[in-house]
Amino acid sequence: MPPKQDQAAFIKGRHILDNFFCAHILTHHLKATNTPAAILKIDFQRAFDHIKWSFLQDLLLSRGFGQRWNNWISVLLGSNSSAVLLNGVPGKSFAHKKGLRQGDPLSPLLFVLCIDVLFRLVDKAVLSDHLPAVGIGDAKVHSLHFADDVLLFFDGSIRSATIIKSILDAFSECSGLKINFNKSTLTPINIADEQAAGISTIFNCPLQPFPLSYLGLPLSPKNLRRADYLPLIENIDKRLAGWKCASLSRGGRLILLNSVLSSLPTYFCSVFALPSWVINEIDKIRRGFFWKGKNKTNGFHCLASWNQVCRPLNVGGVGIRKLQVANSALLMKSLWKYYTSPSLPWVTLLKQKHYKRRPAAIAKSAPKGCCPIWRGIFKMQAPFLISIDFILHDGIETPFWIGRWSGHTSLRNRFPNLYEASTNTRLSVNRWCRRFANLQNLGFDFPLNYKEDLELQQLSPMVNTLVLSPDISDSILWRWTGDDKFSIKSASDFLLYDGLNNCSLPFLWNLKVPLRVKLFIWLAVRNKVLTTDNLMKRGWHGPTICVLCNLEGESLTHILFSCSFASSVWNCIMPPAGLNFTGTRSMVEGLDARWTRMRRSAPAKYQNYIDLTFAAFCWEIWKERNRRIFENRQVRFDILGRTILETVYFWNVVLARSKP
Repeated sequence: MPPKQDQAAFIKGRHILDNFFCAHILTHHLKATNTPAAILKIDFQRAFDHIKWSFLQDLLLSRGFGQRWNNWISVLLGSNSSAVLLNGVPGKSFAHKKGLRQGDPLSPLLFVLCIDVLFRLVDKAVLSDHLPAVGIGDAKVHSLHFADDVLLFFDGSIRSATIIKSILDAFSECSGLKINFNKSTLTPINIADEQAAGISTIFNCPLQPFPLSYLGLPLSPKNLRRADYLPLIENIDKRLAGWKCASLSRGGRLILLNSVLSSLPTYFCSVFALPSWVINEIDKIRRGFFWKGKNKTNGFHCLASWNQVCRPLNVGGVGIRKLQVANSALLMKSLWKYYTSPSLPWVTLLKQKHYKRRPAAIAKSAPKGCCPIWRGIFKMQAPFLISIDFILHDGIETPFWIGRWSGHTSLRNRFPNLYEASTNTRLSVNRWCRRFANLQNLGFDFPLNYKEDLELQQLSPMVNTLVLSPDISDSILWRWTGDDKFSIKSASDFLLYDGLNNCSLPFLWNLKVPLRVKLFIWLAVRNKVLTTDNLMKRGWHGPTICVLCNLEGESLTHILFSCSFASSVWNCIMPPAGLNFTGTRSMVEGLDARWTRMRRSAPAKYQNYIDLTFAAFCWEIWKERNRRIFENRQVRFDILGRTILETVYFWNVVLARSKP
């Protein structure tokens, strides 16, 4: 027998957030209905170290494990020993008499079986009417467990508190698990202060008002306050303090931004729809770190718009995750679980509270008075319905008009005139067929115009030949993946898609060159590099002459292509195919057009050489320009040409070694 659904840790198919959703929905219901209740959050003292071996052996036998398995577990536990280090010298080792081995992959599973006994003791007390049931309708939730993070829900009476205390003491005595009541907390719901203090005295634990910290998230029946979001922002800001940002290139900062800073809010975003001010504050930190290596920066140092930067690589961005889109995609995952995992406790609670008579798929908005988390998740219902296909069986969960169940589009799109004329646009297929399928004109009793009548003639045979399977529930398929299953990446790509593609060099990100070089070229293609002409647009005043040739005004096109110094450098590195930067179109073509033209005109065997040479040329010319301005040093064009060839050779060696 597997552990009860209340345990979400170390069990396939269960997730840590399922427990948090369940706790939030139940807490909100109790608070909104003015039901007296209390939440006891239990802290186990060094949980793995105190489990009695005799208790574990008896438990395994009672759960159906054979004697041979138990002997293996006994040998595994009994082979453990420790020694005390004194001045760095280990003393005589001694054998352990209790506890599970730290770091053993089997230990968490054994612990889950042990803690499951507590669930069943509480359930038995409820079934025997010693404890009143707590829940919503037929769905009862008395305890939630994720490993050793335990929440107990009860009716908030002195009698129930006394019974729970006796259950905890008995469990602690039998299992060896010690409960640290000083670190445990009691959170009252709709209970007078005097009664809450009395219950707190029984458990000898402090009172904790909402929000309650549970599984690393703030648990509250109400919308989170501004102060509840500040720890998330501060945590991201603190990460910058330990990094030597000034010594990182922009490419290095991009890697850290994507792998660390953009990942920190993921857990929070999986539950809460972040307010716009929170997203703006986090983006200020990310933007400042990317452009300047600081937690904040001004617009002068932001070379390109943040929206342009936060686009996927294949459509013209640099691949930074857009926080708003990531938040929405993660919330869509909760919708997917709602429709595909009806047995989850939090899904059962939601259906008991809001969707006993009317399925969520046909609802236009979140139910009145629903919990804040579900209200935020339900905002993604419209894009979610566009992204799924319904597999019709009983028709109870499938929307008749707005669901995609009859082909490649919804009936609303196939028969727009009938949809506008219908007064029952929010019905499931099951209810619509039971009400209108056998009626003349499918219930459209009022006069129809020509277009509506034409659509009705097409809809009627479709409905009249429809056969439902009442014993099988409807299912859904995800449209944006090959295996028809939801993924965060496919949801993000769908939400980001706007039909625009500003990627003029699609091969850029596949080049085996340093990331900082790719970012420079990305900026150069968009003329976002801080040459003097761009600096003047930002209010800068200073010399505008090109420091490479001292003849013309500086612009990116000039220093890379039309400058006499750049032309001399290019002549030193001209490839054997005889390609060159100059020509009738060289003065008007941009970097991307010139690069693409050269690739197309070159033999295939020179393709890689041209890419590496072009990238190295642009990068080294830019470095030479900066060297002359900021270091007052200069390199002759022939030496710079040799440097470029050496750089190309080095990159080419790296490319050859990285090939599979």
